[in-house]
Amino acid sequence: MKIKPDQKWLKKVGNRIIKGREVLGLTQLELSSLVGIYPAALSKIENGKGGVTLQNGIKIAKALGTTVEELFGDSR
Repeated sequence: MKIKPDQKWLKKVGNRIIKGREVLGLTQLELSSLVGIYPAALSKIENGKGGVTLQNGIKIAKALGTTVEELFGDSR
């Protein structure tokens, strides 16, 4: 059974990634290179149009200097 994530949640996560990336002064190209994903995939994630695997979520959080819980949690 495949579970579809809530669009509002995806957008919140995307906004957190954008904010973290901008705080570090990284472009999408730079962050995607650090994480090992295509820039188009990162763009979809940031815009709430695409999901993210657990493995890539961990890599994104690490690259942004945060935790998976902070980045993907529902507490913010």
